[in-house]
Amino acid sequence: MTKAERAYPLMLTEYPDILTAEQTAKILSIGRHQVYKMIDRGELFGLKLSGSYKIPKLRLIEYIIGQPEQHLK
Repeated sequence: MTKAERAYPLMLTEYPDILTAEQTAKILSIGRHQVYKMIDRGELFGLKLSGSYKIPKLRLIEYIIGQPEQHLK
């Protein structure tokens, strides 16, 4: 189990498992467009579904604690 997986039940518990760009921006205290740029640069994992970005909460936790999963790069 990774560090992020151990932290998952403890962090961001008030948020759903799949986050919007707006929710992600609020958590990181940045603008929504900055979230888009982070996804485009590969700094943060996100998928565009039905015209809007979705960010798995586990991937955001990995970003926050500085442990991105190697298989995503």
